[in-house]
This record gives sequence, C-alpha cells and structure tokens, in this order.
Amino acid sequence: MPSLDLTLYTPHPKQLEVHDDTHRFKVLNWGRRTGKSTLAANYVLIAATQVIGRYWIVAPTYKQAKNIYWLDIIHNQIPKELISKKNEQELTIQLINGSVIELKGADNEDSLRGAGIKGLVLDEYAFMKPNVWELILRPMLADSKGWAIFISTPNGFNHFYQIADNAQSTLPEYKDWWYSHATTFDNPHIDDEEIDQIKAEVSEDQFAQEYMAEFRKMAGLVYKDFDRAIHVISPTQLPDMDMYTRGFGIDFGFTNPTAIVFVAIDYDQNWYVYDEVYKPGMKTEETAQAIKDKMGGKLFTYRIGDSAQPQEIANIATHGVIIEPVIKQKDAISSGIRLINDMLKTQEGTGKPKLFITENCKNLIYEFETYHYPEDKGDKNASEDPVKENDHALDALRYLRLKLYYGNPNMRINKPRNMLEKRRRK
Repeated sequence: MPSLDLTLYTPHPKQLEVHDDTHRFKVLNWGRRTGKSTLAANYVLIAATQVIGRYWIVAPTYKQAKNIYWLDIIHNQIPKELISKKNEQELTIQLINGSVIELKGADNEDSLRGAGIKGLVLDEYAFMKPNVWELILRPMLADSKGWAIFISTPNGFNHFYQIADNAQSTLPEYKDWWYSHATTFDNPHIDDEEIDQIKAEVSEDQFAQEYMAEFRKMAGLVYKDFDRAIHVISPTQLPDMDMYTRGFGIDFGFTNPTAIVFVAIDYDQNWYVYDEVYKPGMKTEETAQAIKDKMGGKLFTYRIGDSAQPQEIANIATHGVIIEPVIKQKDAISSGIRLINDMLKTQEGTGKPKLFITENCKNLIYEFETYHYPEDKGDKNASEDPVKENDHALDALRYLRLKLYYGNPNMRINKPRNMLEKRRRK
C-alpha cells in the first residue's frame, strides 16, 4: 500500500487497552456510550491495513449494521484516501491495499458464509443467537486462525454472560481469551452530569445493566424463575432414561426456525429436556429425518405439534412421522406459561425444580433468558401475551406440556352397547 500519513481516531484509555492486548479472542462487557462501535470500526480498519484479508463487523440485524456502521461510523472513521471501492448494496468497502471490510447482520444466517476471514467483531453479541458464533462464525476462523472480538452490553444472564465468564477463567482452554469491563463513566467524552441525568430518568436495574454493564435479569422476563445454576445440567448428569416416558414437541417454521425439543419424563413427573433441533429453512423431509435421527429408535409416547399447522402435520406423516396436534384452549399461551413456570419453581421437600435442561440445548436456554413481555408504556393495560420473538423452542415445550396436563378435551367416552339400548327403551 502506498505510504500515507493519516491520523485515525484517538482512543480513550479503555479503547487503548483493547488495541494493546494481544489475545486472539477478546470479550468486552461495555455499557452504553462507551465508544463500542467506534472502537469496532477502527480496530477492524487498523487490522485491515496491516494484514490483507477479509474482515467482518457483525451486528444483530442487517438494519443495525447499515444504520449504525454504514450510514454513520464508516463514513466518519475511514479516511477516503484508504478506500478503493464501496458497495452500498453489499455493505462492503475495499481498501487500496486489497483488504475488504464487510458489514453483516446476524439475523440472516445464510449471509454469514465465507472463508478466509482474518478477523471479525460481533457487536452487541448478547442480542444474537448463540449458534451464530458457535456453529457458523467460529469454524470460519479455523483455517485463517483469525481473531474475534465480542462487544456487548449485558442482556440478562444469557450466552454473553457465559462467554464473559469463560474469558475470565484461568483454565488452560481459555488461555487465548481476554476480558474487559467498561462503564459509561469510563468514556471521558461523556460528561458526568449527563450520566447523572440519565440515571435519574431510568430504573435502577436498567441503569446498572445498560450503563454500568452489570449482569442482571432482563426486565419483563416471562420465566423469571429460570436460573442456569438450578435448571441447566450437563448431559453426564442425566439419569438412566431407559424406563422413562419420552416425547417431543415441535413448532413448525421456515423463515423462522423449526424448533423441536426432546424430553424424558420420570415417574415423579420430573422433565429432562435432553436434545433439540433449531433450524430455519427446513423442508418436510429434512425435518422428518432430523426427528428420526434424534429419536434413535426409542419409543416416543408423545409427539405433539401446533394444531394451527394441520398441513405440516399431514405432510410430515407421509415421511413416517406421526404428530398429534395439541388442543389449544382460548388462553393457551398464558396457561402454558403458567404450567412451565410451575415446573421451574423449587419444590418443597426436594428443594429442586421439576424441569431440567441439558446444556447442549442452547437455543431453548437462550429463549428462556430472553422471552419477555412488552414494555409497560403506562398509558394502557399491559399485554398478557409476551413479545412474539425468541419463543420457538419454548412454544414446542409449551405444546407438549399443555398436552400432558390437559390431555384431549375432545376425547369421546363410548358407553357399552347394553347401556345405550337400555336408555333407548326408556
């Protein structure tokens, strides 16, 4: 690249710590207004000028990637002298040395495919699905031995909390990880009086989580009693399930993921969710095969699906998988939530809940920690139904729970013929 004398941004002390650190994976638990996005853009830019390659900045959605980075930071932070080509439709910038910086949205998993990525930033990682990193992005860095930075404000005790905790571990498997914590007070460009005013305008929990970067339970959670320390277990902690009743619940999707949860139930009605399927774009035959693979030849007494999808249930039956539609009451959502909440509560006598989930069911765990009610605006009655997002695996579990609790209210009891004849004679 030609020799250029350019001045980039001046990092504040917390940003400078990130630039100076040499670990391959960095986890930045930073509050709002700490300069996260400015750091991300400049870190990637500096790396791209030093080593030619492809670099990504991944936001939770494509719209956020465009609004936050393309329309603002990219134009303000990257000197025009460094840019060879820009493609607004693809949200890519090619530098004069041949490096390419691309903006991505984690909501479109199909766009997150590629090879030879030298480095990437996951901005607001707490608001992405965990499989975006684990199943898609992490393998892409294997060949290039590329680096990754996870930047986020907390969002309850979800997967970002777990990865932040791992980054602080002294275990040898995390020797390549580094952790940083920053609050809004760490940004010298934000006046303390401004922060004090913000503190007076928001709730204590909101200020602690969003500005002080403290991990707290997300406001308005549907399943407030869910606790990883209590409900999440290792697969090695599962009991011998050979004599248990097995079942699965399925929530059909295509643009949204098809979600299936596999459950074993013991004699005391303890539920063990031990496996899951969670994938968008699944065709009928693919869904049927995934179910068969997970069943592994075991007897499944309950195979429950959404009664609002009769055609899907009929289609999958042609592939040898029979699914029974759940019979929904008028309050199926609220009553199902109530039943699952009852299972999450610790029981008198045992001190344990009735619902356990193995740690490999990452999507179900993510939904437990993010499924929430709409924000109470104060000018109307609060909705009794949660926000319709992050609920696919939870719906599958709810269908199964409703079926086992209420049974089939349309079931007919056939009386013996002699009783019917006796009644007609009268």
